[in-house]
Amino acid sequence: MYRKVIIAVICSAWAVACSPQRAKLVVHVEGKPIDGRATPLQSAQIYLSEAEGAHEHHHHHPKAAPVAVTDAQGDVSISVIADKEYVVHIDADGHDGVVRIVKQTVDSERNIWVTLNEEQKKTILVPRTGEIKVTLGSTAGGSVEPVTLTIEAGDLATDNGNGDPVDGEVEITYGSWDPAVDDPTSLPSDLRTADEPLVSYGMFHVEFRQGRETLNVRKGQTIGWTMQINEAMQDMATSADGMGDLNIYSLDHNSGLWVEDEVVANYNVDTGVMTTESTHFSHKNCDQPPPFPARSCVIIEVIDQEGNAVPQADTVITGRGPAVQGCNRVACTLTDEGGTPIFGQNNRSRRQTGTRPISRQVTYTVTARAHTEAGYWVQGQTTVETKCDDVRINCRRHIDACATATVVLDMNGPAIPPSAPAPGDDPGACQSNGDSCGSSDECCDGLVCSDYQCFAP
Repeated sequence: MYRKVIIAVICSAWAVACSPQRAKLVVHVEGKPIDGRATPLQSAQIYLSEAEGAHEHHHHHPKAAPVAVTDAQGDVSISVIADKEYVVHIDADGHDGVVRIVKQTVDSERNIWVTLNEEQKKTILVPRTGEIKVTLGSTAGGSVEPVTLTIEAGDLATDNGNGDPVDGEVEITYGSWDPAVDDPTSLPSDLRTADEPLVSYGMFHVEFRQGRETLNVRKGQTIGWTMQINEAMQDMATSADGMGDLNIYSLDHNSGLWVEDEVVANYNVDTGVMTTESTHFSHKNCDQPPPFPARSCVIIEVIDQEGNAVPQADTVITGRGPAVQGCNRVACTLTDEGGTPIFGQNNRSRRQTGTRPISRQVTYTVTARAHTEAGYWVQGQTTVETKCDDVRINCRRHIDACATATVVLDMNGPAIPPSAPAPGDDPGACQSNGDSCGSSDECCDGLVCSDYQCFAP
């Protein structure tokens, strides 16, 4: 008893030593219809967990009470333990959830801006014999039905795939993401594995239910699927495929990290279609891990109107996804134009077999958002041109080769409506030679989109 009293007195006098030090997390959540404008989402649930336990490849729907919910403006502020890594699940009824990984130092603040896309649903009829083709809808950015499943009789089973095979009516819930054209804040997770960041060529999720039963791929079976890679990323995908590095990953919902699937994947360089199969379904990702065949680097810094750092700001790179303040390695594509000829030799003569790619300049768009002391959000955007080269460019050894993207936020300025387009957006204007793009449709007449830039063919 006396020991308890002494400890209580010590803890009262030295609260800092007895209670964990804290940091602050401010989250803003938007909800977006597939074909509409994003708006602040009230009552989105925020769940915090630690990365522990076995990999969870099936869908994670938190069952415990959320630690917080968003208000009418789509905002919520959460106190977290400093220097502790959290897996943050952000869910809302009728929307696709997202996952972010957070670890903050003492007394620091982190701002997170996410967009939850509207869930898509439909009922399919699983046959007793034969197969059916099932498309998984268009992305919120406008890519039309990039993913198609081929489901054969007996492929789906009850008890998350461990039970009996099923046929008949099955309800599916699904969503797809095209990083080339979709809002980077809507991507389902940080593009990270346990070792390295990834570059994504497309993602999707699908869930199957029959009545109260949760279905998945039956043990011993696979379900085949195809994914159409966006035109703007096909050159990069071809390079990745040539290195044997165009892989399929599943999202581990316990850790928020992507884990590589041990499956055979075939990429058609002529059509830009990836063909593969899966033994289970949750979130799937067509990815490329480092080392990238070509890379660039961008140093992102966010400052206020007086030049002071805004370290809490949320940052994204269009076409690539979430970014960090500091140095970001960004995969890119070299060009053959003007490169040194490569010669091969046969029994009779020496002939040119190709062109050695050379470095080129690429342009990226960086957007930053921050929550002000007055309780509203501000955003800013900038574009930066940097060098795309082979493995000679990296953040550690060649930091002088990185371009700096400085985003200025007016922390005392007027609030930017959360549903407003990013600064500089003009949906009706075509993109000129060298401008950024998501597809060739955005480029002015005669130009094509390659690696997110418009070029003359």
